[in-house]
Amino acid sequence: MVYIVYLLISMFFIKILDKREKKIGVFFSLGILYFLLAFQFGVGYDYFSYIEIFKGEQEFNSIRGNGFLFYINFLKVITNKEIIFFITSSFIQTVLLYNFLMKLYRNKYIEKIEIYLFILITTTYFLFSLFNTIRSTISSLCFANIFLNYITLKKIKITSILYLFIAAMFHSSFFIGGLLIIIFYAIAKLKCLRKNRMIIYLFICFLLYKIKIIKIIIKFILESNINFYYKYYLESSMAYSPSDGSGVISIIMLMAYILSLIEKKNQTNVEKEYFLNMGVLIYGVSLIINESPILNRLMEYLILFQIFPLQYLMENLETNKLLKVLKMMFLILCLLILLKKIFYKPTREYVYKSIIFNKLE
Repeated sequence: MVYIVYLLISMFFIKILDKREKKIGVFFSLGILYFLLAFQFGVGYDYFSYIEIFKGEQEFNSIRGNGFLFYINFLKVITNKEIIFFITSSFIQTVLLYNFLMKLYRNKYIEKIEIYLFILITTTYFLFSLFNTIRSTISSLCFANIFLNYITLKKIKITSILYLFIAAMFHSSFFIGGLLIIIFYAIAKLKCLRKNRMIIYLFICFLLYKIKIIKIIIKFILESNINFYYKYYLESSMAYSPSDGSGVISIIMLMAYILSLIEKKNQTNVEKEYFLNMGVLIYGVSLIINESPILNRLMEYLILFQIFPLQYLMENLETNKLLKVLKMMFLILCLLILLKKIFYKPTREYVYKSIIFNKLE
């Protein structure tokens, strides 16, 4: 219930504040999120691993992020209590997320931050990844900010260099994840990405998702003589679903992405059109790799861009009362998706516990 209460309170405060005070609402919303992140207890698969690494009880391979050890040792100079790791890391996460959201809003890539956050939290794994995969989410948020800095200013800022340093310090996947963002954006700008072709692309991806093509490929790799470092991580039980949905929900989500393409003709902002294309491309890939945990980890770099088509669709459904009803129905569906995550399998990151109360919230 904590996640639901947080979501509703956040949407309320961001919504009631006017445009001049929008940043105050976002600041308040992320302030609550910071409190939840900083004082969590046992949330996610990696929580106790971080504590063991901090205490030196678990060996940390420097290949996974050499600067991360420096970060841990620096925190130990301040205090040897492990809570400092979560307090500091949560601060970095929320500051990076705040900067990203405000860049989107100020550059008019999104009109309503509350809708963007609502869709992001309800339809993706993003909120839970902030608790569960701290290193990779910091790295992915850094690259998201670097990307926005570049496409808005067409130059490399000093802050972008700082973000790049932090991304490299926290997770070794920063290069691959950042490269994926660039590749998807480059493809999204191609003139050949016409509406009909994009719709066909989505149907193909959905078909591959339904026949579980990724499981077939994984089974082939596991039974073959092909060897690589993360081979047996392919069948890890830590898998999660970025597209989240089977049956009726997955079909509705597919239709929503297709409808966003149909409404594309009303899009006058060229950069927003690129983001729409990018989101559709990412969503298609997320369907295909839905049950591959190692590939889903890389999707963390792309989740922030995956929901742009849904965001723009919600913005377009404001022209008359009937469309507003459809918009409300879709947002209710999004909320049901979140409820399904929390109550269907209430374990690990789906159950919030706090060190303050030391009990289930």
